[in-house]
Amino acid sequence: ADVELYLRDEAVQACPPTAGYRFRKFARRHKRALATAALAGLVLLAALGVAAGSIGWAARDRAAREAVLEQEAGRALEEAEAWYRRDNLPEALSAVKRAEALLAGDAGGEELRQRIRQWQADLRMVKRLEEIRLQQSDVKDHRLDHASADPAYAAAFREYGIDLASPDPIVAAERIHASGIREPLAAALDDWAWVRINTDPGGRERLLAVARLADPDDWRNRFRDPGLGKNRQALEALADGPGVAAQPPTTVMLLGRALLAAGAGPKALAVLSAAQQR
Repeated sequence: ADVELYLRDEAVQACPPTAGYRFRKFARRHKRALATAALAGLVLLAALGVAAGSIGWAARDRAAREAVLEQEAGRALEEAEAWYRRDNLPEALSAVKRAEALLAGDAGGEELRQRIRQWQADLRMVKRLEEIRLQQSDVKDHRLDHASADPAYAAAFREYGIDLASPDPIVAAERIHASGIREPLAAALDDWAWVRINTDPGGRERLLAVARLADPDDWRNRFRDPGLGKNRQALEALADGPGVAAQPPTTVMLLGRALLAAGAGPKALAVLSAAQQR
């Protein structure tokens, strides 16, 4: 019986067959099937290798493209800051929108996305503050409409995240001082304080206190002295000083208003005309 089993390449019964013995017998009986399976296995391994290589290449290509997009977005933000420093708000907003579009989808890191969001918020705030100032030129009841600026400024600062209703000015001042748009924010506080000059003296002094802490410019802080408005001589001396030529237009406009209110009309005209020429 064992001889017949042997001739048929089957396991003999004369001794306990080992696993290797059984496998060799199985392999001899199924040579063709095993050869086909081995070939299929090699093809599969080759295909898996190609697929893994393709996935790796795609991942590297995607990482390279994201790196390029991040660089382009970073340059767009640099352009936005440059335009902002030149007082060209529309171009600055356009550059920030371009940076946002470059990182559409899930491209870019969270830090860069946060910078884009902050610039968007900052530039929208600058635009809003300019609009509030310009709206004061509207005539209402035969007078310039300064009154509407009070609630408008309060809403703008509140929605920007700065609480000016708090009696402690330090927190708001620190927030403004750390902002990338510190000067426009401080100028808005100065303008807001002027709006309140006859309606809310206490609120005006609080706004000026925040502005002094947030914007440590010596010339502007002298101008922010609440008692300066009634001192024509001190105002004219400040207007004749060298620091006035370096002041932003909003501050010079407020100086002109203060000079006019103090009875120094010719000096106000001279100051404003010189600023307009600059």
